[in-house]
Amino acid sequence: LSYNRKELAVLSLLGGFAVPFMVSTGQGNYVVLFTYILILNIGILALAYHKKWGIINILSYLFTVILYGAWLFKELDEKTPHYLGALAFGFAFYLIFIGINIINNVRIKGLFSPIELSILASNTFLFYGAGMMVLEPYHPEFKGLFTATLGLLNMGYAWFLYKKFGLDKTAVYLLIGLTLTFITLAIPIQFEGNFITLFWAAEAVMLMWLGQKSNITYYRFASVIVHFLMIGSLLMDWGQNYTSDSVLNMVFNKICLTGIFAVASLFSVYYLLKNEEENLEQFGLIFNPKKYRYSLKLIGIIIGYFVGILEVNFQANTRIIGANSAVTLPILYHLIFSAALFYGLCQSKNKAHSQLASLIAVINIILFAFWFSNYAFYEHEQYISTGIYQRIGFYLHYISLLIIVFFGYQLYQINKENPVFEFFKKKIAIWIAAFFIIYIASTELMLHGLVISNSPVTALEVRSSELYKNYQSNELHYLKQQIANDSIYQTRNQIIKTGYPILWGILAFVFLIIGIRKRIKNLRIIALSLLGITILKLFLFDISNASETGKIIAFILLGILILIISFVYQKIKVLVQDDNKPLETNETE
Repeated sequence: LSYNRKELAVLSLLGGFAVPFMVSTGQGNYVVLFTYILILNIGILALAYHKKWGIINILSYLFTVILYGAWLFKELDEKTPHYLGALAFGFAFYLIFIGINIINNVRIKGLFSPIELSILASNTFLFYGAGMMVLEPYHPEFKGLFTATLGLLNMGYAWFLYKKFGLDKTAVYLLIGLTLTFITLAIPIQFEGNFITLFWAAEAVMLMWLGQKSNITYYRFASVIVHFLMIGSLLMDWGQNYTSDSVLNMVFNKICLTGIFAVASLFSVYYLLKNEEENLEQFGLIFNPKKYRYSLKLIGIIIGYFVGILEVNFQANTRIIGANSAVTLPILYHLIFSAALFYGLCQSKNKAHSQLASLIAVINIILFAFWFSNYAFYEHEQYISTGIYQRIGFYLHYISLLIIVFFGYQLYQINKENPVFEFFKKKIAIWIAAFFIIYIASTELMLHGLVISNSPVTALEVRSSELYKNYQSNELHYLKQQIANDSIYQTRNQIIKTGYPILWGILAFVFLIIGIRKRIKNLRIIALSLLGITILKLFLFDISNASETGKIIAFILLGILILIISFVYQKIKVLVQDDNKPLETNETE
């Protein structure tokens, strides 16, 4: 130090680290060795206070790491390792090298070099790795506490050095980053399952709040990262809990409440950023609060949807007999959630929101018509063949149907004057809408006809069957299923031949009246087309195999249809004229 020669310092350092090997007795006394190395590094600390000689810091750090690391790997293979001694000396070296790399910059308030920052980071991670290696066989229950303590130590360094000595912000950010890293790691190490998700959900909100209060941009990026960790942890929680055979309390169980808490975390950060518009930059990355708010809202809605539907699906399948009945509950949840989202979007005058609302309505109408409505049929078929009374799907489908009617009505209101999609302006749109009305109405007629007409197959019906003698006693359930299917098939045919013409005639009449009153040319054409299809169906298909009673009913229906056509005969001239022309009326002389 007096000669101010770096070369002498390097030679002295090399000699100092060589001494233990030259005077070693081979007894392997680690306490003496590491005490000596500790004293040597304290001397380097004193030198670092006066001189910023990076090579000295690097060499002392490398030699110490090599010596301690080699001893530790060898020691852990011994029968009775010195766990406590390994932790004590490791912690001492960790503190010494933090001091060596910051003490000169604290004194002169200088900037940290990349090498110094690298040593600070690697020193922490190497000590952490050594500590975890020791604790794994020694006291594994303390691994989480050790991780959190290391994070808090770095937080303490950052706060003390920044407040008291105005330390370079780069080093402070590094220490804060290490703090967040270790605290975030501590939770999955110490805890299991949903506790990890809960902690990360709370931490993400806290980090964003701290970022706003301290104006440290790094916290905002950390909040984003932790939120992604939370989502990943939540997905794993769902996979572990909702695929098991365990019984959970409805809603008030750890996994559902964790999901609700995660959604609350996302919307809490959304609320914190509600009034922020200015972009922030850190480490070449841009934090756009407006885009992040939108992302949080979208992700929050998506996760909220899955939190509910997974819970409803799990509870339904564990508490309701019959898969076809159980599945109707998550379907109903889906429709209610979609309706609530649809309503919220409709409150906005934004065209994009109106387009999204229209898509939600159209998709759900299609899903109900071709998929959701089928489960009430499956439930009824199961009831007829097994006798297990389940009407959950049938009764709940009324609520689903009301929601579909709500979607259809609101879809018409949104697009009545200014359609949000060009497709809605085309003539085919009203034909498609009419098709879905007819299809859903026909499905409802079929469902109610089956429910009213069919009853469970009885033992007497099974024994009275001509096929009874062809089945063994353990195969009678197949015969029961066949009898049920035959009964359903006969009822379906009767409804198709008799019920559909009546329904379609009524719908055609309704379309016709609305088309005349609202001056909707295409709707009037649809009405006439449906009447024509109904007549053709009656006399080309239904009459051929119908009973005498069926034929009588068909002719009566024909008479009714002819009367309907006669009723509108005076209006026939305007049924296909352009809507912008005035309606003509014939006065009776």
